[in-house]
Formats: sequence, C-alpha cells, structure tokens
Amino acid sequence: MKITVAIPCYNLQDRISACLESVIVQDYKDIEILVIDDGSTDKSVEVVKSLIDLHPEREFRLIVNESNLGLPEVRNIAIKEAGGEALYYLDGDDTIEPGTLSLFQRRMEETGAEVVSGSFRRINNRGNAVFAEQYPEDTINGDFALATYLGKHIINNRTFSAGVTNKLYSLEFLRSHDICCSTDYRTYESSLFTFKVALHARKVSYIHDITYNYFIVPDSITNQKKDQTFIHTVQAFIQSVFDEKLDFENNHKVQITHPGLFLLLGFICLNNAKIKNVLKADVNKNEKKQFLRWLKKVCRRNDMRWSSIVGVYNKIIYFLLISPFPYSLLRCYYRHRKNVSRIVDYYIKLTK
Repeated sequence: MKITVAIPCYNLQDRISACLESVIVQDYKDIEILVIDDGSTDKSVEVVKSLIDLHPEREFRLIVNESNLGLPEVRNIAIKEAGGEALYYLDGDDTIEPGTLSLFQRRMEETGAEVVSGSFRRINNRGNAVFAEQYPEDTINGDFALATYLGKHIINNRTFSAGVTNKLYSLEFLRSHDICCSTDYRTYESSLFTFKVALHARKVSYIHDITYNYFIVPDSITNQKKDQTFIHTVQAFIQSVFDEKLDFENNHKVQITHPGLFLLLGFICLNNAKIKNVLKADVNKNEKKQFLRWLKKVCRRNDMRWSSIVGVYNKIIYFLLISPFPYSLLRCYYRHRKNVSRIVDYYIKLTK
C-alpha cells in the first residue's frame, strides 16, 4: 500500500527540515512525500528543494502555490493530488516518530480500517514535552465507528484530538464521500473535517503508541489577536457543524441519536468556541453576551446535555454557560481558573 504523506508549508524555513527528515528516515519505503508550499515568502522552498536533492531515493513531489490560499485549501489539494492509496497529514512544523508509517500501514491492512489514528505529545518551544495523550488500543466496526470509539473510551478523558494530523485515511473513503476541508474557516477546518469523517466512517482503529510530536508555536494562527471578526467566525463555524449534521440526516432519512456524535459535537462547540478568547476579544461587552446567549440556545436546541460534554473543565464551562448569568460567572471562572484547576485536579487524583 502506497502512502502519501501530505505536508503543508508556509514560512517554515527553520522548521521544515526536521519535519521532512522525520519522514525520510521512516523504515516504510512505499511512500510519496507531497510538500505543498502555500506561497511562502521566506526560504522554505529552497530548503525543501535542497532536501529533495539530498535524498533521491525518496519519492518527493513539491507543489508551490503562487499565493497564500490557506491551510484548508492546501489540505484539499493534497486529497486531489495524492498518488497513494492512503493519506497521512503531517504539519510542516511537527515531526513523527520512527516506524510510524509502517505501524499505521500494518494496522490499516490488518483491520481494513478507513481511518487509523495514533497518540501524540505536545512539545513547547524549549523542546520539552508538556503533555501526552495516549488512546486505548481498539478497532471499531459499524455505523458511526469513530463516534462509537469516543463514546466507549473518551467520555472520562479530559481531551482528545479532533485534528486531521496523525491519522491515516483511506483515499477511496475520503473521495467517495466527498470529505474535504471547508475553505470558509482558516482556523477550524480540522474539526469540521473530523465531524464529516465521524458521520461516514464505518471502521476506525486507534493506536496506543505515541507517533506524533506536536510543537506549540507561540505565533501560530490560533494565538493571533481576537476581535469582532473572530467571534463571528466562531459562530459561523459552530453553525456549519450543526448544518452538516442536519444535511446528513436529510440525505439519509435518519435522526441521529448516537451518543458518541453528541460527545463530538459538545467538544467541538466548547473547545473550538474558546470562550476564554471570546471574553478577551477586543469587542464590547454586549457582543460577548450576545454570543454566549446564542451558544446557549444552540446547545439546548440541539439537545446538548451534561452527558454530551467531554472533560471536567468543559463540563464546568457548560454548567456556567447554561446558568441564568453566564457572562459574569464565566468571567469569574476564567479570572480564577488556576485556583479552580488546582482544586479540581486534587479531587480527580483522590477519586483515582
């Protein structure tokens, strides 16, 4: 099975080498390394070309966009241009562990999974691992397989990855269901993509081994200034997720009641809303209150309940959100979040 490793690159001249070298040293040989430069203004393309020249034994393809199209468009180009049977997304400022691709390939061929996902660690700018998430080893078959896995294993966890990276996708699966990234959102494309996968995937497999190193970049798009545009984008994104659910129900003549899908919906709504960022956004208080009222209505209208919320801190946010005075309570919570976290963490340890 040939694997296409799709690597988006934008102004990563200091980081792209480590990313590519982690792929070059993989023991699995039947791979296509597809690098898509999204209009870099630094020397990223030159760095990539020099590595291509140094490693003629590897199959490289370099696509250079004339202008910056954004990450969602780059991911869609990868789906269209990939020459393999399976697609693995790797961000250009991250790395993968040795043996990752052979591990994923074996799992996909042994189980027939449409999606194989690994575990990951987060690394700060000093090179220190600050967080690791290792998922229970399991393969799930049947309708809404990804959602079933979440309902079975993630309900008591504090977090999980709704991103597209560190997953091996069957290209036939993605193309047959027309699963791609929405180009309307440069920040949230991965969560909407994952929700589409959750609606259609019938066989998924998770790997307990850590295979991916996610590097926290302080100046990334997720850490940019939050203003009125940010709030409107978040609102439109959340609405589009529920619209996707409604379209699926209408097209398949079904009413979705799967608890795992509601877990994913709850996580997407609260985690991507980043209510802390909304409260800090450079807009007036009324704008923030209107957004929180709207989010409360969305949760109630779509039957989001306490049991649909993943993670203790998301549960706290949800509780405050649906209370009669969410704005003042949420501000108070985030103002004293460190103390709340210490208390909650202490009681979590006591119950283990």
